[in-house]
Amino acid sequence: MSSLPYTTTLALPHHPNPTPTNLTTPTTLFTALSSSANLKHLKQVHAQILKSKLDRSDSLLFKLLLSSLTLSPSLHYPLSVFNQISKPQTHLCNKLLRELSRCREPEKALLVYERMRREGVALDRFSFPPLLKAVSRASALAEGIEIHGLAWKLGFDSGPVCTDGVGQNVCCLWEGYGCTPGVR
Repeated sequence: MSSLPYTTTLALPHHPNPTPTNLTTPTTLFTALSSSANLKHLKQVHAQILKSKLDRSDSLLFKLLLSSLTLSPSLHYPLSVFNQISKPQTHLCNKLLRELSRCREPEKALLVYERMRREGVALDRFSFPPLLKAVSRASALAEGIEIHGLAWKLGFDSGPVCTDGVGQNVCCLWEGYGCTPGVR
């Protein structure tokens, strides 16, 4: 028996670009979110965000939330995305409040409001009209009084009661209960 040394060489195909073609960088994911045309694709991109451990990137989550508000027929998915954002910005909360005030369950806007207050997110003049619309539609008088009082305290209810955006919603709230207050 002759003993011949065996040498094996594994021939791998040569790739000019050894990096994968489907990189999951924040830039590529942001681009994918921007080009999402339907909810199914949006959820696939969301899965890639989770898989690549970029789910703490507020800019990606903000874009995901804005896209989900546009593409989702209900607000369950956008709310779940919103709950993943560590400290949401006021303008993002306002957009969500506006959508929630129009939906079948306007009381969900109060959950966003409570979170804003709990986490110290500033309310601005655009926060109050959808909040008051939501409490009016949800027949939540106590919450409406609290929110109107806060708007007044922060100086966002400076015009006549029924002429500005906040005041119009307050009038609807009071009228819904058969009350028409004369003066604040």
